[in-house]
Amino acid sequence: MSTAMKTMIALLVIALVALPVTALGWARAQTAPAVGGNVRIASANVLNFFTTFTNGQTVSGQTGQGCSLGGASSAANCRGANNLDEFNRQKAKIVASLSRMNADVVGLMEIQNNGQVAVQHLVDSLNAVLGAGTYASVALPSDTGDDAIRVAMIYKPAKLSPVGTPLSDTDPVNNRPTLAQAFRAANGERFAVLVNHLKSKSCSSASGTGAAPDRAMRNASNPRPASTLWPTRLPINGRRNRVSRRFCGILA
Repeated sequence: MSTAMKTMIALLVIALVALPVTALGWARAQTAPAVGGNVRIASANVLNFFTTFTNGQTVSGQTGQGCSLGGASSAANCRGANNLDEFNRQKAKIVASLSRMNADVVGLMEIQNNGQVAVQHLVDSLNAVLGAGTYASVALPSDTGDDAIRVAMIYKPAKLSPVGTPLSDTDPVNNRPTLAQAFRAANGERFAVLVNHLKSKSCSSASGTGAAPDRAMRNASNPRPASTLWPTRLPINGRRNRVSRRFCGILA
């Protein structure tokens, strides 16, 4: 039954005849599975991790603040927690999740685009649990776009060393600028991690094949940024190589 019909409004009433019973059919793993290799890379959508709240307050206690969107700052642009209590609940879940993944590099999606403030707060929160200096944030690239959210990257300095400066791809094909960073592992090998964040919602602006309410609204547009990564050069293996289709994760 559809409740989104154009010709009528469907009213559905559900009456409980007994108390509902819920059951978890599988045991949740407490740690990430062992997959071999000497570097663990993960990606995580941190679900609008904003240190500026919709009430205009910030995690540091400021009031009357806003979030930037398209060059304008307003509390109405903030997409995360409504207040400090909500933020602390959100942060506790994210810190627990990232701590158990225990990755050497994590690409982050949906973190507030306020310089390094939000990502550094997350790093500090992780290090408070895992130990000082466990994680660090990749430096801010030259351009993070004008959306209220951006992508970011954290890593373990004891396992990896950044090579060169981070790069940002501001090609309009990307919904948010892609972030890239090269690393050197303990054995001297170099590799690059690219973080992108494709859209899956915002249906009003979706178009083309696949833009239908019964399937992913961005099926037509998302393959473009995924297939064009990366039109830039990164310092890998002692020379600046062209890198394509190598990314940490694509989440929406």
